[in-house]
Amino acid sequence: NVGISDSWSRTRFVDIGGSSQDSRRGVGLEFTSLETTWASPGLMTIDMNSGVPGLNLQAPMTTAGTAPYIRLSSSGFEMWSGSIGTYLNSSTVWSGKKNAFSSRLQSDGFRVYGNGNMNNPAFYTINGGFSLRSWSNTNVSVWGSDTQIVIGYDANHYSWWGPNGMNTFGGKNFVMA
Repeated sequence: NVGISDSWSRTRFVDIGGSSQDSRRGVGLEFTSLETTWASPGLMTIDMNSGVPGLNLQAPMTTAGTAPYIRLSSSGFEMWSGSIGTYLNSSTVWSGKKNAFSSRLQSDGFRVYGNGNMNNPAFYTINGGFSLRSWSNTNVSVWGSDTQIVIGYDANHYSWWGPNGMNTFGGKNFVMA
C-alpha cells in the first residue's frame, strides 16, 4: 500500500494483473476517490500486448462496464471507450464502432464501412478508382476507374461510360458514341 492521499483521493502502487498468454499487465498506479465508491479505479501501467510493450492509461468508472483507455506503444496509439475507438500505427488510421461503422486510411486508399457491413465499404477511393454505395442496398452504386465510370441500380439496370461512349442496360438498351 505504498502511495499518497489527500482530502478526497488516493494513488497507490498495485499489481494490476489481468494477464493472459498474449497480454500481460504489471504493477502500476491506481487512482481512486476517498469520497465516492467507484466501480473501477483509474489505472496507469505498463503492459505487454503480443510481445509489444506499452503504456496503458484507464479512466475511472462510477458504474460497471468497460472502462475507456488509451494505449501508447512502439506499434501505435489506440483509444477505446466501450465499443467505439481509434487506432493509429505505421500503416493504418482507423476509427469506428465495432461491427457497426468505421473509416480506414491506409497506403492503398481510404474506406468507409457502415450499417453493420464491415466487409464491403460504402465508400472507398484508391489509386486509380473509387466506389460509393448505398448503406441499405449495395447494388445502388457509383464506381469508377481511370478509364470508366458505372452508375448502377442493380445487376440488371446500370449505365457505363468509357472511352467508346455510353452504354445503358435494363429497360431500354442503347449505345451512344
